[in-house]
Amino acid sequence: MDYKDYGLRYLRFGIYHNKQNHKQSFDIPRPFDILTRILSGEVDFIFPSGVIHAKEGDTVHIPMGTTYRMEWQGEHPANGAMHYQLSCGEIHYAEQKLNGVCLALERLPQTPLEELLTAYTILSTCLPVMEQKGVPASQKRLLPATEYIRSHYSEPIRPEMLAARVGLSLPRFYAVFRREMGMCVTDFRNCVRVDVAIQLLLSTDLSIEEIAAAVGFESAIYFRRIFKASVGMTPTAYRRANQKT
Repeated sequence: MDYKDYGLRYLRFGIYHNKQNHKQSFDIPRPFDILTRILSGEVDFIFPSGVIHAKEGDTVHIPMGTTYRMEWQGEHPANGAMHYQLSCGEIHYAEQKLNGVCLALERLPQTPLEELLTAYTILSTCLPVMEQKGVPASQKRLLPATEYIRSHYSEPIRPEMLAARVGLSLPRFYAVFRREMGMCVTDFRNCVRVDVAIQLLLSTDLSIEEIAAAVGFESAIYFRRIFKASVGMTPTAYRRANQKT
């Protein structure tokens, strides 16, 4: 595969300090791949296909489109994570623990150049040892639409344009999208927005109103309602629950 295929469409780093016996659930598909290193404590990643138990020093990959929950143990558990999208949408990896891989995620990169250097160092370490998984051909057909949504989540999106990108009529596009993705186009875009909002809540001091606007919601009230329906608590409560203790 040509190296240009490993370009990044999205990149964000975070260090998260969790509470002992904290349970965190993502019942909506995550719109980004995640590589995370456990910095302290232990955690069970509970996927529909099974459970991955990780302890301090372990690295876990969580694939884009995954629903899962985390159950933390130990005193002051914490993890560092890289959220990313590869430009090449044909590459898909399974949820997995990367044995023998220990990522340098104890601190956040401080500049855009350092972010890129860190990201490509991590990817060059992890991708060669990661187990790939197949993607249904029907979902592959939707990649031009889903990747466009992931890249333009904060902008107005015309459904007719998405349908044209995958070569379907609008009614057919709506039906195929709901069947293959398990949700309508609007809900999928809101999933992407909520995931970005989570990163902003935990890595910035932006207000709820500023975050709502940054991810594309016209109303902070609507943002709060969508966030609570997706995550199970309000944005303010989520930020407080995940702050360092």
